[in-house]
Amino acid sequence: MGCAGPGAGQSPDESSSSSPSKAYGRAFVTEALRTYRFILDPDVTAPVQQTGRRLAQAVGLDPNTIHFFVVDEPQPNAFAIPGGYIFVFTGLLTKLGDEEELAGVLAHELGHVAHNHFFQNSKQIMALNLATLAALLLTKGHPAALAFPLGAEYNLQLAYSREHEAEADASAVGYLRDAGYDPAGLVRFFQTLLVYERFNPPLVPAYFTTHPGVAERLRVIETMVGEREPQAPEQTARAFDWGRLRASLGTVPEGPSATGREQYLHAVDWLKQNRVDAAIEAYRLLLAQEPHHARARADLSLALLKNQMRTEARDEALRSLADDPAQALPSVVLGLLAQDASRHGEAIEHFQEAAARAPIDHTIHLRLAQSFAALGDEAREAYHLGRYFRLGLEPARAVLQYERFRADPRADPELRREVDRDLAEIRREGV
Repeated sequence: MGCAGPGAGQSPDESSSSSPSKAYGRAFVTEALRTYRFILDPDVTAPVQQTGRRLAQAVGLDPNTIHFFVVDEPQPNAFAIPGGYIFVFTGLLTKLGDEEELAGVLAHELGHVAHNHFFQNSKQIMALNLATLAALLLTKGHPAALAFPLGAEYNLQLAYSREHEAEADASAVGYLRDAGYDPAGLVRFFQTLLVYERFNPPLVPAYFTTHPGVAERLRVIETMVGEREPQAPEQTARAFDWGRLRASLGTVPEGPSATGREQYLHAVDWLKQNRVDAAIEAYRLLLAQEPHHARARADLSLALLKNQMRTEARDEALRSLADDPAQALPSVVLGLLAQDASRHGEAIEHFQEAAARAPIDHTIHLRLAQSFAALGDEAREAYHLGRYFRLGLEPARAVLQYERFRADPRADPELRREVDRDLAEIRREGV
């Protein structure tokens, strides 16, 4: 990552391909990747990234210049950084009730990006060197929230003004409507934060420090949302299984699995924790009641493979694909089975199908790289390793693999053009 953007001592203007805001954002991401643990599980990141891209397109922003990250931190926090980098903490995701609430959070942060808000004293911010800014924002998991002494008389408070917050809130309501989301999700989000603030006063998260006046803003948003009729149900149909996202983060219903739905979510949680035997038992019980639950059957196929039950894993993967051909996981399982049997041509076909259905799952590209390496195709091995590292938020290592690909005279011309685009984006965006 470090080679992707300007160094800590550089002026942001030394990056000729981007604005000062983008240069500062790249520097922050570089530091954040050293400091935070980023979530890469597509069950968690796909809802955030796809919801964010949908909103960005509705706003009229280029979605390739806006980046959404999930950080493994317990605080219920989200924040945007200059240049179009938006961070959501797992502690916030576990408190959101559905996709509309997530959209409300991301729409608010996009409001700050679209209006280029960022801090009350932008001249002081832009005067800081990049390393100081990144360190300041990352302090103790409270980005953009702390007073930071830079000398006896110099104190910098990074917080949005009430005017900026009001503008971001008003914009968020419009963005949500434009993207087809019910803006009532934004109301529910602030209601959740207000309850948290009341019951956890000593532990008020950074979101409150950077976003003052929650109760007052909630009243304003409720008025704005109430001025128009609610969205039609078909406009706000949910694209994601929010329960699966929460289960992937270890947030599942307490007590015994009384319903099939609860049983499914417990099974998801157990499989993510690698409690394979418990997951297999739960999935089998569920499928006895709901034999066409394709997602549960796909998970079961993976769990069976983890337990070396290969024939059963293959059968379950094929049945799952028959019920829902759009899934990626059954093709991954079939690819792994073929790869383990050294049938690398067959494995590549399965993994390519999976990659087309789950484009942000970096692990699929690692498997593709392994099979191409086994077949002696070094160019495609390097290409997929580049994809693996880029999607896995290791841009410096991605650049090395992409340069290795470009140096191979046998490299496919179409893939070469894709690699050139990726390299240009990495150098411009930092990720």
